[in-house]
Amino acid sequence: MHKRLFHLICGPVLFALCLGLIPQSVLPLATRTAVGTMLWMGWWWVSMPVNPAVTALLPIAVNAFFNLVPMSSVTSLYFSDIVVLLLGASMISATWEITGLDKRLAVRSLMLLGPSVKTHIVVWFLVSVVLSSVLPNAVVCALLVPICAAMIRFLSQSDKSDFKPLLSLLFVGIAWGCGLGGLGTPLGGAMNLVAVSYLEQITGHEYFYMDWVVKMVPMMLILVAATLIFLLILEPKNLSLAKTREFIRDEAEKLPELSRDEIYGLVLFITPLVLSFARELYAAWCPGLKPAQLFLICGLISFVLTGKNGKPFATWEQVCPKIEWQLLLLFAGGLALGLLLTQTGATKAVAGAIAQLHLGSGIALLLVIIAVTMIFVEVASNTAAAAIAVPMVISLAHALGEDPVPYVYITAAAFNTGFMFPTSIRAIPIAYGLNPTYLFLSGAVMTSITVVLIALAGRFLFF
Repeated sequence: MHKRLFHLICGPVLFALCLGLIPQSVLPLATRTAVGTMLWMGWWWVSMPVNPAVTALLPIAVNAFFNLVPMSSVTSLYFSDIVVLLLGASMISATWEITGLDKRLAVRSLMLLGPSVKTHIVVWFLVSVVLSSVLPNAVVCALLVPICAAMIRFLSQSDKSDFKPLLSLLFVGIAWGCGLGGLGTPLGGAMNLVAVSYLEQITGHEYFYMDWVVKMVPMMLILVAATLIFLLILEPKNLSLAKTREFIRDEAEKLPELSRDEIYGLVLFITPLVLSFARELYAAWCPGLKPAQLFLICGLISFVLTGKNGKPFATWEQVCPKIEWQLLLLFAGGLALGLLLTQTGATKAVAGAIAQLHLGSGIALLLVIIAVTMIFVEVASNTAAAAIAVPMVISLAHALGEDPVPYVYITAAAFNTGFMFPTSIRAIPIAYGLNPTYLFLSGAVMTSITVVLIALAGRFLFF
């Protein structure tokens, strides 16, 4: 009780210290308020005196008192396209549990992967990397996390072992892999398209996507290898899945034939997934049919289908308790925090401070650029970090009299990461049971490693 009270108080105390101790001449009140909100939310997200979803609502409360930005711009983020996408995906995955499809997918996944813990770590991580290189990171994470959760939930029925450490590690691996996979191609996320736009402005001609692949895939492979090694080091000790082999085989034999309801659930998820990937084919004649709307429409369709015995395939009473409402709030809270930081000038203040350090053009400058960009990723989003950091480094490069293109590539590597805070796609596994403290502690180590790796590898690859 005392520990919870301590953490409850620490959040607003940090907020108050930002407002009271930082002089007006250094940062104006609006900027101090945004920074204080970031510290408050960060403390509560890590220490969890309240549910992380509650913390995610703080930007609305703070903005109500300080009027930092128009309130509509904050509240609209709580039902933005990405939140709509996650809501639709959550509706569809809820039907998996209703129909038993989640169990079927879990059993088949376990039969394919086998009893090796290392194999599970490697496969879940690499699959997330590969898929996110061509699909939106949030879509991939929203697809893999429920399947992984169902698999571990199923395993716990056959073995009294504590599978929580393995589940946490797999969740972390999926979230990290989804972030890193986006680095491989310009289509890996909107943040990469921001960088491409600036590269075309710098060079004065069209930027070919294959040039990105040639430049960035070596960096991606280095980061993927380092992250995978770190995940394997974190492998839970004295945990074996060997005892579950017979149980899994027996359960597979007990599975009934694939039912019509299960096929509905599978088709409702695969359809928006495939159409999201093939969007270029129909975007011209149906520009409003984006991935977010596709997933929501398929989620709505689940309520009008007729299932077995003439009953509704899914009802709101069945689906509503299974929707990950916490996930939606966490994702939106990160976006809202990023909005406060950008609109109040907090991010520009950081860029100005870097320029005043006079670090030259060596490794020290690269380390600072990468670290600052990754902080933006943690507290806002990858796309927001790109929009802030890319023009910042271009200005720095021009001030140094250097070609800005290598700096843009290094910055792109940095904003395709994100390891510590339950913002962006990292909110998805949190909603399924990942402890934010575990994410923060393991992510802090991986962040430190990544900052150094990007600086050293970037110096070799891009300069």
